[in-house]
Amino acid sequence: MKITGFSSFKEIRSATGTARCQDAAGRQLPFAAGELVRGKITGLTPGGKVLLTIGETTVEARSEVALKVGGEFWFEVRQGGAEPWLALAEKKGAAQEVVRLMASGSPSLTRLLPALAALLAQGEALTPELRARLDALLQSLTASGQGKEPAPEKLLLLLSSLRSSRVATSAEAPLLDQLAKLLAELPAESGGEAVARSHAMLSAMAHCNQQMPPQHQPLFWLFPCFFAMGEGAGSWLLQTAAEESPQGEASHTLSFFLEMSRLGELQFQMTVQGEQVAGAFYLANEAAMDHLRQELPELKERLAGLGYRVGAFSCALARERLLPALKSAVEQAAGLAPTRLLDVKA
Repeated sequence: MKITGFSSFKEIRSATGTARCQDAAGRQLPFAAGELVRGKITGLTPGGKVLLTIGETTVEARSEVALKVGGEFWFEVRQGGAEPWLALAEKKGAAQEVVRLMASGSPSLTRLLPALAALLAQGEALTPELRARLDALLQSLTASGQGKEPAPEKLLLLLSSLRSSRVATSAEAPLLDQLAKLLAELPAESGGEAVARSHAMLSAMAHCNQQMPPQHQPLFWLFPCFFAMGEGAGSWLLQTAAEESPQGEASHTLSFFLEMSRLGELQFQMTVQGEQVAGAFYLANEAAMDHLRQELPELKERLAGLGYRVGAFSCALARERLLPALKSAVEQAAGLAPTRLLDVKA
């Protein structure tokens, strides 16, 4: 779209899918190159332009895409100065919200199942109906956890449960809806803060996954992961390469950021290109690293049995803690400028 100033404007041509702004009076608009800004469409002009409000600034904009009045959108400033260019950046904005939640001290997903169990243990403080739904939710999440043997069907079930619906009335409703309904009905003194923060993180992940990046930028998705018997949880990031290999094979990178009950913090990155696979484990302590290194031959044997050409797999000590590593991976995947984590309670 094209932003054209506060009240009067100078006609400027713009590339498809971008916006360019110039104040006819020569005033500097409050946009800087590379900045992500949140704007709201607050109205329409008789000439068919939209009124875009960013902070306390309202500008007229000629949009090349349909933008609903009342809708809020993320924009990336492609060029700053008196004639800034803006482009829709919903994927980056959604990823930035995930990073913001990490920086706000939100607990990791590892605490979701223990928090639900603690709520269930409150006994008579909850109504029978609420206890029944809470118990069903806890059992459903526990059943979706990965065990000793790979269970991709459980993973697919968990991912599908993150889809949203309008009404949640049963245990089969999407996970986000179940958590939202549960939080709305919990007594104020029940202590559901950990559940609320986990719900916020899962919602941010789901919203980020729904957005598409601009053309010619790699795709990425961020998902949760749970393990059976409450033995761990975390997140994993799936990325696709911007271009295929000379042989026409697409390349995918899977990065796992897990908190395990026995191994502690574990980071694992695996690259798959065609039938070729390689990976690296990063752990927080030497004992866990030595143990996992002994298991690498069995892992490589199993992968070979699945038909992969197995490349190098390694184990090393992690250079940074789990949460900063996950934040950096999301920023890199989304093309965000690095930010510092403040007041993080791991």
